[in-house]
Amino acid sequence: MKRKVPVARAIVVQSIRNKITLLKDLGLKTPDGSPDIKAVLNRYASEAASATSTSSLFGIEGIAIREYYMGLKEIIPSAFAFNGRTRHPPKDPFNALLSYGY
Repeated sequence: MKRKVPVARAIVVQSIRNKITLLKDLGLKTPDGSPDIKAVLNRYASEAASATSTSSLFGIEGIAIREYYMGLKEIIPSAFAFNGRTRHPPKDPFNALLSYGY
């Protein structure tokens, strides 16, 4: 049990960093006046790195995932009408692709 939080912390931090890398690779540009999603995700990665419980990690991870999908929304062509993550059933073609990919 002593290793539960450190292992969970490492997984969450790396997951957030992977999301940042993907958004950079996909060419996310921050619109004027909008928060820099990559900077926000970096802040959550830092918070996760110092989290002391799995419950706080779950909260940080959930918020980071929401921000990540906001970033994806900026990149995805409007023809896909992606407004955020939906499942069971996916409500648009992009969510269907995400579900298939996962």
